[in-house]
Amino acid sequence: MWPLGAVVAVLGVLGLFLAAGTRDSALYIFGLGLLGFACLFVFDLMRRSFDAAKKQPADKIGETVP
Repeated sequence: MWPLGAVVAVLGVLGLFLAAGTRDSALYIFGLGLLGFACLFVFDLMRRSFDAAKKQPADKIGETVP
């Protein structure tokens, strides 16, 4: 899931550049929306990762969860 998070983070940064460089209000809103979606998605990945780590015993941290 982390490679997908990296791709979404790059899309969020591209959305930020899109919003900063446009003169059209529709593209500005789209760019900010893309950035907002990317932030929420990455924070959700972090939440899922911490929740999964909390459920594992201390000696098995770092192993993948099915």
